[in-house]
Amino acid sequence: MGNVILIEKIQSDSVFSVWLIAENELLKQRIMESNFYQGANNPEKVIENYLHRSEWHNKILLEQCKATNQKFLRIGENTRPDEVAESIYGMIDTAV
Repeated sequence: MGNVILIEKIQSDSVFSVWLIAENELLKQRIMESNFYQGANNPEKVIENYLHRSEWHNKILLEQCKATNQKFLRIGENTRPDEVAESIYGMIDTAV
């Protein structure tokens, strides 16, 4: 699929980005909890394709975050919102 560019560095002293990268188990959990695949002729295939695309997307995103020194946070199925906020808050001091 060639070179896919998903992120660019923010050029600001007062703003920084943190990329949230969902773990595969969280993706599966969220897909199973939603009903987006209902009505499909082959729900299993729809779910499989969606997971495959999401895993591919997250892999590229993680690679680009690392290559461009961007901040990222992995989100798992048991990660609580307050943990996410605390982690991001801890990144503020090192953002600039």
